[in-house]
Amino acid sequence: MKSIYKIYQPNHPTFRVDKKQEIYFDEDFRKVYESEYIPEDNQKDIQILELLFEKFNIAHPSDFRGHSLSVGDIVELQVVNEEDSVYDFEEEKEVQLICDRNYYICCNCGWQKIDFILTKEYIEQADSKLYQQMRG
Repeated sequence: MKSIYKIYQPNHPTFRVDKKQEIYFDEDFRKVYESEYIPEDNQKDIQILELLFEKFNIAHPSDFRGHSLSVGDIVELQVVNEEDSVYDFEEEKEVQLICDRNYYICCNCGWQKIDFILTKEYIEQADSKLYQQMRG
């Protein structure tokens, strides 16, 4: 198993966090960093997020090209099983299975777990299919 974190930052400087919002669209963000990490035994996501917040505000890695972590930034934490893979027909290659994936948005007072980062196109397609099913 390997643990990975990814940092996404808003495309627009006027982006605002809404505490009631659970879905943020990936087209409104850009991935600015990705790396592996080694979690300590029984370490909770919130502890990892706080360590990343400190790291990306005090001692940026030399290859980091974003701004210091702040309100509106999203961190993805995932655990990947390196031994199992599936074929991704869109990417036309083998990809490792993700065992666990969580997204968190940085808020004024800590972190808020969000359920999805979906494209607006995906939502529109799902809505269209649901509408068609309802019409029979």
